[in-house]
Amino acid sequence: MGGAAVNLLLPNIPARILTVDDEAVIVDEIVDSLSLQAIDALGLCNPSEALEALRADPRITVLLTDLDMPGITGLQLAEQALAARSEETALEVVLLTAHANLDAAIDAMRIGVFDLLRKPPRLTTLRDTLERAHQKAADRRTRHLMMTAQSPSSDTTAGGAPAPPAEPAAESDGGGTFLSVISHEFRTPLNPIIGFSQLIEQNNGSLPEGEVKEYARYIREAGESLFDLTESVLKLTEIKARPPKAFKEWEQPYALLRRLRSKHADAASARGQRLDIHYNAEQIVFTDGDMLVEALNHLVANAIAFSPHGAEITLTVRTRGREMAFSVIDNGPGMSAPQLKRALRPFEQLDLRHTRSHGGLGIGLPLAGLLAGCLDGRLDIDTRPAEGTKASIWLPLVGKAESH
Repeated sequence: MGGAAVNLLLPNIPARILTVDDEAVIVDEIVDSLSLQAIDALGLCNPSEALEALRADPRITVLLTDLDMPGITGLQLAEQALAARSEETALEVVLLTAHANLDAAIDAMRIGVFDLLRKPPRLTTLRDTLERAHQKAADRRTRHLMMTAQSPSSDTTAGGAPAPPAEPAAESDGGGTFLSVISHEFRTPLNPIIGFSQLIEQNNGSLPEGEVKEYARYIREAGESLFDLTESVLKLTEIKARPPKAFKEWEQPYALLRRLRSKHADAASARGQRLDIHYNAEQIVFTDGDMLVEALNHLVANAIAFSPHGAEITLTVRTRGREMAFSVIDNGPGMSAPQLKRALRPFEQLDLRHTRSHGGLGIGLPLAGLLAGCLDGRLDIDTRPAEGTKASIWLPLVGKAESH
């Protein structure tokens, strides 16, 4: 294998490619080709040794592995390798196979493999794929470094303090975090949209109806995720530019909580979680019910995403003096004060190791805070590490005469 040099070497995070194949001839050929192009490459024939190398060498940015190997298969190696890496040492995986099939492609997409190539790959194709895989791994690492640098060094805890106004992303990093998060989160749902549609297209109607429906479901779910991401960005931009007017009327708090639970019941059930309502207020509230539920939606979505499987999430209403609080209580990981400060800034995410499973743009809390302000209320977060989070929207209680 030979050819022109490829610019895989980024200024701060150079490419380091690990090739794994049970055929030593193939390993040597790929490593020699990459080395001739001044790309740092190493090769192994044993998947177990590859896992050890990945654990010992965080500089490896791309794992290029054969799918069909005795013992540990390429898919198993990819899954274990991806699970063992955090965003600080982000890794991307490219699979090679001589016998590409639909099941392998589907399994690869499900575990987060960057690409699947047929053996022997054309040099230009392999070169382009490795370049893009390294670029993605480098972007993820850079994003983690940017966010770590922004985190205050202190580690005090947060507890019941009113959430400060959300800061624009540009104020925290000149837009770098925004672009990094957007590029990652928008590309993620595009992978199954493109991948599964190609599988359907390339099989010329020969797929069983059941499989077509399954792939169509993956495409629809990814499309809905992309739509939700777009809507969230547009909503944040719109509220900052032109805060919406609240159309208030008398609302029954319990009815609002039931709407909230109904909307998120399927998502919670998929994670084995329970959404319980604890209702401790008799008063009705003068507010914009739709806007309030929209704000609370972001709090519930966060609670579901970051609470463990089988957890209980509680939706409550209570009054204190001349205020009423709508709260979402979870037993997730909780946050320290510095983490909470970051979480309230748009396009910040606390633990990027959750990115593959949770995703998201990091704008749920900022949106909830902005919407609470539009309701003449405030967002309040009571949280401590390992003790869960209680996120509340406090609204003023008004009498009949005051509502006109």
